This record gives sequence, structure tokens and C-alpha cells, in this order.
Amino acid sequence: MAIGGFLLSTNTEVPSATGLIRQMARTLRHAHDQSIQTWVSPGQNAGLCEVASSPLAAQRPQIITHRSGTRAVILAGQIDNDPAERCRLVKGSEGNINPLSDGEFVLQLYSSKGVNGFKDLRGSFAIALYDEATGFPRLMLVTDRWSSWPLFYTVTPKREFFFATEVNAVCVGMKQQRLNIAGLVEFFALQRVYGEKTLVQDILWLPPGTALFAQSGSVSKEGYCKIRYRPQKGSFRDYANELAQTLRKSVQSRLKPNGQNGLLLSGGLDSRMVLAAAPEGLPCFTFGDYLNPEYRVAARIAKAAGTAIVFLQRDPNQYVDMV
Repeated sequence: MAIGGFLLSTNTEVPSATGLIRQMARTLRHAHDQSIQTWVSPGQNAGLCEVASSPLAAQRPQIITHRSGTRAVILAGQIDNDPAERCRLVKGSEGNINPLSDGEFVLQLYSSKGVNGFKDLRGSFAIALYDEATGFPRLMLVTDRWSSWPLFYTVTPKREFFFATEVNAVCVGMKQQRLNIAGLVEFFALQRVYGEKTLVQDILWLPPGTALFAQSGSVSKEGYCKIRYRPQKGSFRDYANELAQTLRKSVQSRLKPNGQNGLLLSGGLDSRMVLAAAPEGLPCFTFGDYLNPEYRVAARIAKAAGTAIVFLQRDPNQYVDMV
């Protein structure tokens, strides 16, 4: 899933805000079977778009609007707060909480608690929220604690604000793109780009646990969560048990209650831990060009866990079709 959008200044002349947001959506779309959803504010000064990565994701619209029409939210990823916790967090807000609607939950949480509500969110997500209820349109971006869904943004010389989960979509709002030489040097020397800069000049990356506010061509940021190391005394077994309990809780929060769950088991350490923390009988899948050593390792692990594994063979033309 990919998201993007913009907030234009009041004196910006745009031939079609609808055309602009559709252009961003097409840039985020990498396959013909990916569906597109777009939204444009009544004043034509803001737009949001979402590109679903699968037909299943397309069945759950992520662009949610408030009944007043003054607020809209779009979300990439998933919110892991359970239904009971959602009801507790938005107690006293308008409407009912639909446990299947992450966007509706985020919108009601913001309506009841404002920006302070973001720190109560759990999951892997990137959020964009448009709000003109105060009469001054603004766009908010929110990353999770690890920035597992990256958000990139820029402010143009005309004080237009563009954002997306991919850099190429942000470039839609820029008349000219230039390489960031400092970022390029870092990438080739250290295999990564440090700080908030990217490989494109004037396009920045939003740090983890941060809420960004764009309004009237200006941008401000506020950290709502910071990971801190707190050393505690304990034995090796204590730490192992705590890690195991945390993994089980995390895996359980991602399982769907209807039982339609599965695990891509590669045989590596990460997928092994997920399988060990999951309930018994979780079906596993491994895909490849042939029954390679990775599949054989995964098959042995699935057998040891007492669960079934299915091998999915790639189509010979898969990589050609992707191009």
C-alpha cells in the first residue's frame, strides 16, 4: 500500500486539484491490478490518494472523512490496538468504533484527544490527516515508533506541501529535481543516507515517532515518542522469558479473528521466531523458482512445529511481467 497527498497555499493557482492527486496516485501505482482511491477537499486546496497493493486491501477503504467534511484521514499499514482498547481511548467521542476500520479509529481518536492521542497508537503505520475545522487548513503526518512506513515530503518555493510514501511521487509537485550530493556520497561510502535528507535535494524523510504539521506553507514537527534504553537487573532466563512473551503478544495482535492467517516461512531466524510465537496450526507458505535449499529448511521447521507448508512456485515470466 502507498499513500500521498498535498496541501496548497491559498494563492496557488492549480488547473485541477483532482488531476494533480490522480497524477500522484499513478506514480505510486506499479501494477495494473492495484486500485486507486483519491480525495480532494471541498476548497480544492488539499488532496489525498491511496494505492492498494492487493484486491483484499482495496476492499477496506482507508480514506475516511468526517461527516462535517472538514477532516479526512488516510493510513498506510495497520493499527494494532484491540477493539476494547479503541473504545477506551475514544470514550466520549462521536459515533461507534468499528474494529475493522483503522482510519475511522484514528479520526475519532484525533477528534477526542487531538495530537496527544497519537502516542496511544500501536502498530506499523503512516498517517496523513487533513483538518480545516478551525478555519485554517492544515495537514498532519504521523509516523509510528520505528518509521516502518516511510514518509517523504517537500515544501516548494510557492509554499506548496507534498508528501508520499515514495520519493518519486513527491517529485510530482516539484518543477525541477536535483540530486543531493551529500546524500549520494553517504550512500556510496556508508550504504545509507543519514539524518532526514534523501537522495533528492529538498525532499526530506520524517523521523520515527514524529508528528508533522503543514500549514500556510510552513512546517513544524513534534516528537511524540522516543525510544529509550532503560537497563534493568535480571537473569538471562528472565530476559528470554520477557522476549518470548513480547513476541507472542505481538504476533497475536496481528492475527485476524476469522482464522484467515498464514506465514511466509523462509527458514530464516525472523520467520522462525514468528512461527514459534504463533498458535499451533498456523499454515506456512514458501515461494521460489524451484524446490531450493530455503524451502527444504522451511519444510523441516514446519514439520517440527507440526504445521502444514505449501510451496508456491513463481511463474517463469514473473520478473519480466514486473518490468
